[in-house]
Amino acid sequence: MQTLSEPLLFEPFILGGGPSTSGQQSMIGPELAQSQALFARALTLIDDQPHEALQLLDRAATLAPSVAAIQSAAHSALVRLGRTQEALLRIEAAIRLDPDNGEHHYNRAIMLVRAGRPADAEASYRQAITHDPDNLDAFINLGNILANARRFSDALACFDHVITRRPADIDARNNRLNLLVAAGEVEQACEGFSHLVRDYPGRPTIMLNFANALRAAGRSEDSAQWVSLGRSLDPTGQTTRLHAAKLLLAQGFVFDALAALRALANELPQDESVIASLALALRTCAPQSSETHEAFLRLQSLPSAVERWRTAIGQWKLLNGNFSEGWLDYEARWNAPDGPRLRRDYAVPQWTGQQDLTGKTILVHFEQGAGDTLQFSRYLRLIRARGARVVLEVPHALESIMVDSGLAEQVITGHAQPTPMIDFHCPMMSLPLAFNTVLDSVPSHTPYLVADQARSEQWQRRLGERRAPRIGLVWNGRRENTRDAGRSIGFMQFMRALPLGPDYLCLQPEIRREDAFLMNARPDIRHFADGLTDYAETAALIDQLDLVISVDTSVAHLAGALNRPVWILLPLDPDFRWLLGRSDSPWYPSARLFRQADYQDWTAVLAQVRKGIESLMDGSEVA
Repeated sequence: MQTLSEPLLFEPFILGGGPSTSGQQSMIGPELAQSQALFARALTLIDDQPHEALQLLDRAATLAPSVAAIQSAAHSALVRLGRTQEALLRIEAAIRLDPDNGEHHYNRAIMLVRAGRPADAEASYRQAITHDPDNLDAFINLGNILANARRFSDALACFDHVITRRPADIDARNNRLNLLVAAGEVEQACEGFSHLVRDYPGRPTIMLNFANALRAAGRSEDSAQWVSLGRSLDPTGQTTRLHAAKLLLAQGFVFDALAALRALANELPQDESVIASLALALRTCAPQSSETHEAFLRLQSLPSAVERWRTAIGQWKLLNGNFSEGWLDYEARWNAPDGPRLRRDYAVPQWTGQQDLTGKTILVHFEQGAGDTLQFSRYLRLIRARGARVVLEVPHALESIMVDSGLAEQVITGHAQPTPMIDFHCPMMSLPLAFNTVLDSVPSHTPYLVADQARSEQWQRRLGERRAPRIGLVWNGRRENTRDAGRSIGFMQFMRALPLGPDYLCLQPEIRREDAFLMNARPDIRHFADGLTDYAETAALIDQLDLVISVDTSVAHLAGALNRPVWILLPLDPDFRWLLGRSDSPWYPSARLFRQADYQDWTAVLAQVRKGIESLMDGSEVA
């Protein structure tokens, strides 16, 4: 939740980007004078009558086509008209006429951010700083881009530079603290915000950012109090209401957030941030409703939102089974604020499915979580069938399972080994697009991963004699995952769904501190934390089980890839790969999906799980 310092910068009317001299004026004569008059009149109209101002500026540009200031002012008028792409073209025209003007590069960067092109915007802000090192707003905005790209140390340097020059700069101080929250330094951020709200009392945005830091630190009651105070100080302010609604949504108060966002959407029907927030809130609590569908269509219809929210729109399409459009839109994920952190740049081209792979070497590299890597590694066999030699880069914890499964000629872990000579590369999650995957052509052949037989036999000896069905359990994932609050289940609630009788085995390498004590009440749940050192060991243990019951974590993907029976417990708003309204998965034939019927309500799901386990015990249920 950052404030973005984006004042548009203006320049005087200068001929050809250089100083205007009397000789040049006399050479051009009345055309220049008329153009100057039109320019001056247009500047008085830009704020209140931008359409009329643009018409005057177009006439002025016809008379004086080499004047950068006219194109810059036309850009400003187009910004006020909401015509982002045209505004970008005009400021780029100004740069061509006057390439050393830092203001033009600064304004171009703002347009690029709004167009969803952060990498290009970064370059433009750096150009602005090169030509005008005193433009501290450019440092702040560059810091915001770097923070969104999770380049925290570089972003911190930008904010610290501004604070050194302008110690009282509220944007720099505020955004620096937001950066600390994103980097996980939440206690330091909370301390900083406590000083900031003291230094700048009555600022709702700072209060809401403080609330966000408190939420990240797990201090939910304190967070709620600051949200309430921030909203009360500016009950009608649209920016405050939007920030508060986003924070309420993050805190799980989805229906309060939804009421606020509906009201804002009525007031600001063309505001992309409002419509996007409304669409995402509706997806959270009513993913199959017509209102949610209409909100995403509404978002997609906003020209300024197409690039910035393309990833979210693509995920919505994938969730609804529209793979042909969804995978294409999902390629915008690299520019999304919460997109992949591991983008690679190589001297070789990305393989898109069109190039011949016969006799070529391709590097397929992971980009997101272990579950994504496990799921989409199924495509490696298809790549090899096209005659390619595959080099696979995965996190260290996945190295052994990939080697054991023989999916690639070479498996590397990136940080420990140099990249070999390659002809192409491809991010793991771009493979569905490269293979034109639609719902009916999902490569669903399993198993494509295999457990090492020697490890499996070791687990067989360690588990001992089989006296009851063996069921593996996963009830929560990593707290760092942005979707963890919705996908994980409290152990106390989960435990009640487990009837006595089966031999339960915890498949989580780590147990949360609050769960460890409760597990003592269920000695029938065995835990082998010392043995689950990587996914190859977990796969070998799963090989000895009759069933895996898991929330949406990498273990669920591992069981499905091994073609072992797995029951996957899903929130009302699942990740896009699980689709909507079905109990099976086209990705994993051995999976059975148990879905929430109401927002954050696991009661009915766990009742179904208990009934299923009881049926498995009496032999009437086939896992």
